[in-house]
Amino acid sequence: MCACMDVCLRACVHVCVFISVLVYNTMQYNDSIITTAQALMKQKVPSVGGLQPPCLGQLCAFKIERGELVQILHDGHRHWLTISTIGATRDAEVFVYDSLFNSVTPIVKQQIAAILFTEQNTIDLKVMDVQMQSGSANCGLFAIA
Repeated sequence: MCACMDVCLRACVHVCVFISVLVYNTMQYNDSIITTAQALMKQKVPSVGGLQPPCLGQLCAFKIERGELVQILHDGHRHWLTISTIGATRDAEVFVYDSLFNSVTPIVKQQIAAILFTEQNTIDLKVMDVQMQSGSANCGLFAIA
């Protein structure tokens, strides 16, 4: 990732933390905050696919993406995580960035299948080693970061 993109993404994180504390008086992130964060990222890096409103994932109604994508998903149980195909070396390879769990729930698998264009019969999910969250409500911040 280039330094400029890193600075832009960090600015998005700060804006979203500010919005969640000021407007919602909480560190728990809802769909509106995640959608806003992804919209800010999309403005700064329009070439990256994904970054669709996460409410579409619960309905498996994502627009199918070809190429590199980043998407924040909700697992249906008050938890946010991020998936990406950036850096994948083959078709149907997806990196999962989850600050709380080391496994992928069936709901998340369905959402990944709904957004990813592939001609493969299976999707290779790679759960990445990431910093684990310390609190129970930090997952949205970790997903955005």
